Amino acid sequence: MTLNGTLGSWWEGYLIVPNYGWVGYAGGDLTSSSHMEQQIYNPDDYQMCWYTQTVDSDSPAPGENTVKMSALTMPFSGTINLPAAYTHAAPSASVDGAAVNWNAGTRTLSFDPVVGANAYMVFLEDDSGRLAHLLLASSSIILPSELVTAVLDPGAGWDIMVWPVYSPQAAPGKLVDFLIRFVPEGPPQVEFQAALVQTSNVTKVNAIP
Repeated sequence: MTLNGTLGSWWEGYLIVPNYGWVGYAGGDLTSSSHMEQQIYNPDDYQMCWYTQTVDSDSPAPGENTVKMSALTMPFSGTINLPAAYTHAAPSASVDGAAVNWNAGTRTLSFDPVVGANAYMVFLEDDSGRLAHLLLASSSIILPSELVTAVLDPGAGWDIMVWPVYSPQAAPGKLVDFLIRFVPEGPPQVEFQAALVQTSNVTKVNAIP
């Protein structure tokens, strides 16, 4: 299969399996070219949902990032044209004053809800490249220590990113970069960074009755 997209995009493909759900199946990034070859085993010709994400650094102001994402459900075929990232200008007011709370005692992260959103995608990644992702129904998550120690390296830094999904009617929301550095002799070092996230072509599929 040939993937065509935007140079610099990160992408992930999900198989949509009837009566089962979404199955994370393939992913990568278009770092050196706007297209790539990917082998996909899909003999039942399931539809796929494709997420793409690009990041504009220091936009709309120094130290702030604008994350442009898109999602699109389409039939499986030999050539997939990845949905282009949302390109409307980011109003600077949307990235000011993002409220984020981290409770180290309960390992709870909460953030501003996005109007109209009915789900949030959460990605966690450490400096070694190990990755985990979750789908949330609320704007709060408890990170169990088992998740961190089983998937991530607690001796290195790791990042968490959150954005609203399945919400074509959602107002532009805030994505939260949440950085924790674990140090052996002290508490985690925490840094917050607010960034704008905007969605387009987002399709909700009720795959599980």
